[in-house]
Amino acid sequence: MKLRYWVLIAILAGFGGCTYGFLSGLRTDVYHGRVVDEETGLPLAGTVVAVIWYKSSYLAPEGGPKEFLAAQETATKADGTFSLRVSSGLDWDPTTVRVDPPEISIFKPGYEPNTPAWLVRGGFNTYRPLVPALVAGITLKLRKLKSKEEIEMFTSYGPVGVPSNAIPKFIAVVNEQRKLAGFEPLL
Repeated sequence: MKLRYWVLIAILAGFGGCTYGFLSGLRTDVYHGRVVDEETGLPLAGTVVAVIWYKSSYLAPEGGPKEFLAAQETATKADGTFSLRVSSGLDWDPTTVRVDPPEISIFKPGYEPNTPAWLVRGGFNTYRPLVPALVAGITLKLRKLKSKEEIEMFTSYGPVGVPSNAIPKFIAVVNEQRKLAGFEPLL
């Protein structure tokens, strides 16, 4: 009789863990901040901030291949501020789990996007500490690109494996960057 109770408790605990992962997509945060020119401190209107979630196999969430789950984006206002209510939504596939933290892509034509070098200059070594900073509200500084070669470096920049219809604003600013470099638009 006691064995049955332990088996039932183990099953419910396992279900609870799966439910937590499943329901974590319902949590909503608000990312907000201001984007400015690194040298002048002037606001950068029209900068796109995109938040992308991926999912991975439940058996290998950290090391397995990632697959697109969801994306949300916004553009900064004239004063360089942005606010974006974010949620990955539910992942209905019981064999996958959401990869945390989400990927954050920040792009303004003529400026360096948030590359690994940008993260380091801003005091972040990964996206993980950037997420709570976005929830608290942060000023993000972008470096103006100085040459055509630098502009060309970021003409194909963007999140990998994300359908273009999920990030239309991001695609539009990348196409502006491509125009600056003398290239054809992506789409």
